[in-house]
Amino acid sequence: MIDVHEFDGKLADVKVPPISDRVKKAAYDMYEFVLNNDEKLKKAPFYKDAMEGFKLIRDGGIGANYDSSNNKHAEDIFTHIIALTAKSEDSTNILYTLSEQLADMAQLGRCPQGRCTRLLQIYLSMKNSIIKKNTSDTCSLKNNSTSKPTP
Repeated sequence: MIDVHEFDGKLADVKVPPISDRVKKAAYDMYEFVLNNDEKLKKAPFYKDAMEGFKLIRDGGIGANYDSSNNKHAEDIFTHIIALTAKSEDSTNILYTLSEQLADMAQLGRCPQGRCTRLLQIYLSMKNSIIKKNTSDTCSLKNNSTSKPTP
């Protein structure tokens, strides 16, 4: 297992726009609903730890969630993950993976760097996947066009 502190100061260039408190609360409410109602998650061996990790993010506040070495806020990254989940065709597996990472936070590293690094892994993976999908969709539309423009 890689020590998350190997990434201290190395993730500062990753862009994660700040999120309003209202949007964060909506993301927290949505995830908490899923966590409390999804049978697959409720039966997962890491369920209780995932709930604990989620509470670290939700209730941690700015100081506990701020990775000063990379200038990132865990609650912003978490909210972006929830927003990207809505754009994904694989939202169930993404939420399961997110829950596993939240459980790891609770058990393996509660520090802000650990919170942010674990969440950034998911965020970047999802963001890149969505960009690739959108790019390939656009390319296929351009390449499959057989109609000619009308004069």
